[in-house]
Amino acid sequence: MDITTKNVLNFEEAVEYTGMKASYLYKLTSTGKIPHYKPYGKMIFFRREELEDFLTRKADLKLAKKG
Repeated sequence: MDITTKNVLNFEEAVEYTGMKASYLYKLTSTGKIPHYKPYGKMIFFRREELEDFLTRKADLKLAKKG
């Protein structure tokens, strides 16, 4: 299944979807700076919609600082 149509992404899919390095995405999850879910205690999942909101919010903050 194409990751752009899935609602829930695993960690590896989220890395591919966002274009972030795995270590940076893990750091964001461990510090609670990005929404994520660990229903089984170990595996990390993300809602694609929340990833999009996170990425957009970061872009909006950069634009606001420039303006």
